Amino acid sequence: MPARLIISRARPVDVAAATDLFVAYQAFYKVEADAAKTRAFVSDRLRLNDTIFLIARYEDTPTHKGVGFAQMMPKLSSTAMRRNWVLNDLFVAPEHRRRGIATAIMNECLAFAKRTGATKMSLKTQAANDAARALYEREGWGLDEEFVTYSRGV
Repeated sequence: MPARLIISRARPVDVAAATDLFVAYQAFYKVEADAAKTRAFVSDRLRLNDTIFLIARYEDTPTHKGVGFAQMMPKLSSTAMRRNWVLNDLFVAPEHRRRGIATAIMNECLAFAKRTGATKMSLKTQAANDAARALYEREGWGLDEEFVTYSRGV
């Protein structure tokens, strides 16, 4: 029987596992990672609790290893006057894909958002990321056709 998947909020003790996954996530997006800066960034998130960083592991996985993660960031809704969540990062290590881990992580993110009284959760992905888009659509996420997103470097 396969080991049980455990998804929990990462703590400062999880910085090594979270950093390894984050570096792999950066590589997926073709971002050249600086391991020390990445570790500092992840460590700050876990220490300051300014984002929700979930880490997925199999029950029999060592604590310094993870198989996937998500990072959610709070966003305030002016019209609903409540907090919403942005699923900013979602990643499953390539050797663990196609096992339902991303779906399980997303479900945990949605459960967290519901527990915190959010009105909605949003996410963005690259237009060319067909696998992610198919997953999101299969899981009931709808493409926003009401608002257009603009961005500009500063």
